[in-house]
Amino acid sequence: MESGDIRVMKFGGSCLADAENLSRVLDIIWGEKNCIVVMSAFKSVTDTIRSFIYCDGGNIDVRGLSNFLSERHMAIARSLLTGPHLAEFEEGLSSCLDLIKLYVLTITEDPANIEKHSAFLQSFGEKISVLLVAAALRQKGLPAEKYFADSLGIITRGGHLNGTVSMEETAGNIRRPLTEAVFDGKIPVVTGYIGRNDKGETTLLGRDGSDYTASIVASCVGSVNLILWKDVDGIMSGDPKSSSSCSILRDITYDQAEKLSLEGAKVLHPLAVSQAEKYLVNIRVKNFYYPFSEGSLIHRAYTT
Repeated sequence: MESGDIRVMKFGGSCLADAENLSRVLDIIWGEKNCIVVMSAFKSVTDTIRSFIYCDGGNIDVRGLSNFLSERHMAIARSLLTGPHLAEFEEGLSSCLDLIKLYVLTITEDPANIEKHSAFLQSFGEKISVLLVAAALRQKGLPAEKYFADSLGIITRGGHLNGTVSMEETAGNIRRPLTEAVFDGKIPVVTGYIGRNDKGETTLLGRDGSDYTASIVASCVGSVNLILWKDVDGIMSGDPKSSSSCSILRDITYDQAEKLSLEGAKVLHPLAVSQAEKYLVNIRVKNFYYPFSEGSLIHRAYTT
């Protein structure tokens, strides 16, 4: 197997609303070989974490946040996991909640650095998601391994909430562990949206940054195929809310896709497209609810 045979798949929060949706995710992954999976947080989790961070002038209700994260994810876990797999997830969830509680206690030492605190706390949406998905895959008999992107070594520059990835450092950190895992027959399950800066602090890649993560991962491991699973049929030619003549663009170039994303199309993160273009990664946007539908293919312009 060559690295180009590896397929990277990213599942957005809209694909992770409940236990039924997660079962769909597992079925899609089940049908793949030689893949790396990038996960967003479960639907509404990131927004809810943000509300706890910003709603009371920085006075975070850590008990309320912990209860929300526990109840939101344990309801899904109990529907899908049993025995040691459920116990494994509960242990990982408990560790995450303990880290959150300990971290909130330290915020009083540096209360003004709200972006740093926000990035660290928001990262647990993706981390708990990966713990749950990896446990569910193992219960189905698939050899999944979890990877937290900040620990793995996706290195960012810029602010804590809208970082851009340093490719040379990141590739040096993540290429070998991820490709070796796939070559060994395992399925790496990687957190989207998060990274770390040169101080070792957790950072974020901006809103919908899991698309960007998936494009980075594909570029680093030498994959030429990236699938972004979403709740839409593909990329639209315009905003369907303002024009009834919009249609699905089945085949478009990187330049066209980047232009649409910069003009406000919410399907794609613009940096995901520009990153894929640099490394000639083909992106296919597919509808999670209709997995056999064609979707939209983004690729380089053909020359004549």
